Amino acid sequence: MDSAASLLHAARTAAGLTQAQLTARTGVPQPLISAYERGRRQPGADMLLRLLAGTGHRVALESTVDASREAAAKLAEVCAMAMALPARPAGPLRYPSFKSLRRSA
Repeated sequence: MDSAASLLHAARTAAGLTQAQLTARTGVPQPLISAYERGRRQPGADMLLRLLAGTGHRVALESTVDASREAAAKLAEVCAMAMALPARPAGPLRYPSFKSLRRSA
């Protein structure tokens, strides 16, 4: 059983719902819920969120945004340190293209 299948099954059983009850809450056909829980089909992100919401669970995406802000702040700090290096030529930081990296590998 893959992670989406395990997650859906665990969320539904933790909520004390049958697949039929989850169908009534979400409008997703019971055979499709069964296929997702058995790992025979993969739900898209929208469907996964819809089914999890039907079980009463909330998915917090805010933590991803906060982590991205923190990562951006760290990257800005690293860039500022790189710009301050004494041996570095003046001007913007330049990075090699992916094509040139592939050729040199």
